Amino acid sequence: MEIAKYESEEDYQKAMALINQEKEIQELFKAFEDILLSEKNMIRDEDFMDIKEISNFDQQSRSS
Repeated sequence: MEIAKYESEEDYQKAMALINQEKEIQELFKAFEDILLSEKNMIRDEDFMDIKEISNFDQQSRSS
């Protein structure tokens, strides 16, 4: 499993655009798929968002 974190959605989109422009990276990934698996559906590329919620509720309830 590979996990990459980016500061923002915009940074992620820029990075993916750069990676997808590189023919050599695409060729290496295809070679990796061919060696690793005979069933390519086992490799998935998924995007997830890590959202941090900041709340002042704890501070407000303590000062009451």
